[in-house]
Amino acid sequence: MIPIGLEAGPESLRIARELRALGLKVQNDLMQRSLSKNMEYASKKGIPLVAIIGENELKAKELTVKNLETGKQEKVKLSELEKIKELVQKP
Repeated sequence: MIPIGLEAGPESLRIARELRALGLKVQNDLMQRSLSKNMEYASKKGIPLVAIIGENELKAKELTVKNLETGKQEKVKLSELEKIKELVQKP
């Protein structure tokens, strides 16, 4: 989880708990690093997907999920977090 801005922090923690309850391994940036630093970290660690939540995502009640291997991004509604599990399981 990459929260962008202070207001996204608490929501990112809540979402991370929900994703863990679905059986996913989730790391959450608590250090308020830049988006590029977070992407670099995830890539080095071999993390296949990152979920980004910022002001726009909070308003739209969704996450931006990016596949670091393909570069493909998609929006996932907060009410449909189980779709992230499907994205992780895609070959």
